[in-house]
Amino acid sequence: ATVHLRQVWPFPAEEIAGIVPRFGAALTVENNARGQLARVIRSECGVRIDGTVSRYDGLPFTPAALAGDVRRRI
Repeated sequence: ATVHLRQVWPFPAEEIAGIVPRFGAALTVENNARGQLARVIRSECGVRIDGTVSRYDGLPFTPAALAGDVRRRI
């Protein structure tokens, strides 16, 4: 399952805190090197993020590369 945050302020902490624990693992997909969204989710919701798929070279993710990265982490 996926959750797409179109905006992060105001942060939907209640919604995220209610969704993430229903799954066996939670990954964030981020276009930055530091996992900024994962840190916000942890601090605002108190839920565990099990990993981050990051790309920080200014290019978008390709579907094949993203699928491969996710498979390696689950």
